Amino acid sequence: MSEALTIPIASGENIYTPQQYIDLMKIGQVDIIQPDIVKTPGFTTMIKISHIAEEFGIPITCHNTQPTISTIAHAHFVAATPGIPYDQEYNIEHVSIRDDYPILTEPINIRNGMLEIPDGPGLGVELDMNSIDRFIG
Repeated sequence: MSEALTIPIASGENIYTPQQYIDLMKIGQVDIIQPDIVKTPGFTTMIKISHIAEEFGIPITCHNTQPTISTIAHAHFVAATPGIPYDQEYNIEHVSIRDDYPILTEPINIRNGMLEIPDGPGLGVELDMNSIDRFIG
């Protein structure tokens, strides 16, 4: 299908391991890969996947459907990984799971249309354990 189209094809949001990405890039005829840090086992695997993509000459972007912790994790990954040509999108409009049921002690900051990457320990955000306790209790 990708050969018949003039638009770039992105894929990879539902695969998990470096070997699966190698297979996708070898036979999948994709133009962009988009791993999701929630689905791959974290930063180490994301870094491995980004190195593999670089070897294949295929650009990488992040797939993200989670508006809080995953967004922050992807933002850190994108900021720390050279050669990612596509920024991560972040919906600044009302998102009920993020805005009506916050799990962070401070909101994610947007300045001049750009997500500010938190610089505190770890991911730079703190979970609001009182809110989380209400959700699981």
